[in-house]
Amino acid sequence: ECTDVREERPDAMTALSWSRNTQRAVYELIHTKETLAMWDGRFRCRYQVELSGGSLNLEFRVINIGSAPLSFTGALHTYFSVDDLDNLEISGPFSGKQFVDKTQDPPAEATADSDTVTIDGFTERVYQDVAGKVVIQDGDKKVTLECSEEWPDLAV
Repeated sequence: ECTDVREERPDAMTALSWSRNTQRAVYELIHTKETLAMWDGRFRCRYQVELSGGSLNLEFRVINIGSAPLSFTGALHTYFSVDDLDNLEISGPFSGKQFVDKTQDPPAEATADSDTVTIDGFTERVYQDVAGKVVIQDGDKKVTLECSEEWPDLAV
């Protein structure tokens, strides 16, 4: 059973659908005269959240529906609770990738020398071009992320 809710809101955000059987919600944001006054871009932004087979799948898509080139930035911010930083290991295709360490003033660029990231204090880094699987291992808890080639930057 899929419920079409198409809830129009003044901020141009539309909840397109929610389905109890597939556990999916889809939201869409389109340009308005207010957004065009701030930024001359005609766009359709679609965000889909789906629970399926023990996985949480997030899809964020921006589509240029105008005739001019469209430049934008975006990010999905996800936070994970961990039990013990000493037992935390983040592994993925990090070795050789550039990252920005935002804890430095000014932020400093560096290159990762390992496929494993450990955290021993306050950390705020953005790793560039990390497409593929990233595993967060916290003792016996494990989360696997799939970083797409379209959105390859990863914040740690």
